[in-house]
Amino acid sequence: MGEQSNKLEVRPLEPQHIAQVLGWYSMRKGTVMEWLLLDGAWPVHSLVACEGETVCALLPVVQLGDPIPGERPAMWEWGQPLVAPGSDAGAARGWVETLAAAFLRGQDDPEGVVLTWSDTRDPVPFDGLERLGSWSMLQGLPTGAEDGDWVMQEALPLDDAAAAFIGACAGASAWVPRRSSAYLDWRYGRAPGGGHEATGVLEGGELRALAVTGPPRWEDQPEECLGDGPSTHVPCRVLPVYEFWVAEGASRPGQALLGNLAGQARAQACELNLALPSWQPAFDLCVGMGMRVTPTSRDLYARPAALAPSGPRASQAWNSRALDLEALRCAWPWSLGDAHFSWCPFESSGPAD
Repeated sequence: MGEQSNKLEVRPLEPQHIAQVLGWYSMRKGTVMEWLLLDGAWPVHSLVACEGETVCALLPVVQLGDPIPGERPAMWEWGQPLVAPGSDAGAARGWVETLAAAFLRGQDDPEGVVLTWSDTRDPVPFDGLERLGSWSMLQGLPTGAEDGDWVMQEALPLDDAAAAFIGACAGASAWVPRRSSAYLDWRYGRAPGGGHEATGVLEGGELRALAVTGPPRWEDQPEECLGDGPSTHVPCRVLPVYEFWVAEGASRPGQALLGNLAGQARAQACELNLALPSWQPAFDLCVGMGMRVTPTSRDLYARPAALAPSGPRASQAWNSRALDLEALRCAWPWSLGDAHFSWCPFESSGPAD
């Protein structure tokens, strides 16, 4: 790729670029960045803007799932762009716009979608985005699971059978990133630091519910002040649930799985922490077992994965094919596992000692 603007050149991300970016902020998460953006099992989609051999800006990009070409529209997640410290604000904005345009020009898929998460307190980092909605979490220690004739399997292998089960639960919508066994192995089996575990519920020898948890972490949670004072945030130790899938008609095995996860969380002095769209039956399952819905400061934005063409006739054709946000909002069964940059940050933080 050789798109240039004056001395600026857009290039695919390479290992030597990551070394420069890590030096900008004294980042410690080089292994995470390399795994997320440069894993050898997947094509590289992230782009850098360079002047000579100097990196000016990075657009981090991850493709959601492991798609089969032509089977369904591609879905991409853009992370927050990283810009060299001390850069002129106008130049930095231009670099980011150049990187975004280069990526979109390379995809040219109006039916594909680019997604990005942005803190409501920050300006939206890219042009052309439309707000899809706010991100809320389900949190707590669910109770009320009943005994039944099923088998709880911890350390469940994320193999082809697990991938097929997730695919069956997710449904046939176009907006369902494909989680192949290769993708699940990359996302959870080979994630730096380890600590991801899959748990399943089998009934009559068949998988009926599945969850993937990650290592415990700290999250800021809102705490309402007494009287008319503003909300404050307090640290809470949580056990994140990156995947939570329940077969159709399997509410009791789903309850049993939630009960098991609550036990795992309790043993680690944590609460469960997961995200599901409210239209999914599993959302009602969680709320019915006492999990609370907790708002966050994150908003989700989306746009077609292509540049809008110029000219009235071209614009009319573009609009007729443009992304149907309502269809995406009501058909994408997102989870924590889909938010690579929000929940796998290059820098992590915890409560002050």
